[in-house]
Amino acid sequence: MVAPLQSVSDNHTGLYSNEKFDYDAEAQTVRCPAEQVTRKKYYTPQLEGTQYHFPKEICKACPVRLQCTASEQGRKIFISNYYNEFQEAKTFNETEQAKKLFQIRNGIERKNNELKNHHGLGYARTHTRERRRVYVKIVSMVVNLKQFVKQKNPLTLGFVRKRPPGFLLSFLKIQQA
Repeated sequence: MVAPLQSVSDNHTGLYSNEKFDYDAEAQTVRCPAEQVTRKKYYTPQLEGTQYHFPKEICKACPVRLQCTASEQGRKIFISNYYNEFQEAKTFNETEQAKKLFQIRNGIERKNNELKNHHGLGYARTHTRERRRVYVKIVSMVVNLKQFVKQKNPLTLGFVRKRPPGFLLSFLKIQQA
């Protein structure tokens, strides 16, 4: 599966993001931009990760404190259990292969958007799984037929909601020729 990663570099507070901190998995430490290191941590099973805490004494004496944290208790950094996978995905997403896959994904997402928002697959109209499957298959056939008509008919440039004046006459002339 190829998916864009949520940007963690955008910090809504305007302070340093977690990307500015260096995590050392082997030593189980985090280094801040001011070169301070912390080992103080606690695991949070609900969030599936570890929260690293820089003590308030270190943060109060730090020269870049105003750009880093507004907390009186010191800065906290969350490291997910999936940190390594996230870093690998981030590295892969910058490759040419990933950019090509994102272009393919864009076309698929557009079709999914059409199915969901323009053809009623965004909400269930039936209550049983089998009826839902039948409904999805019918909608898929309609969308495929619509795509076929778009490719065969040079007059339609995208999905036409209203026919222009004289559309039927020009369509019939093309069909007779």
